[in-house]
Amino acid sequence: MSLDRYSNEAHPAHFAVLGAGCLIVENLANLHALPAEFIFMALPLRIKGASASPIRAVALVK
Repeated sequence: MSLDRYSNEAHPAHFAVLGAGCLIVENLANLHALPAEFIFMALPLRIKGASASPIRAVALVK
């Protein structure tokens, strides 16, 4: 899943969200297995010159 339609090469939603200073995290799975409250951490790779990165997504639960 992506924030924009796959066929939309202009990526307007990406530019709107990123332009507002927010981050985009896509393609998370098994979110239904998390409790109602948890702490989410997204640990990106440092890739020089990149505009995006794979992350290690971590949920801390009690």
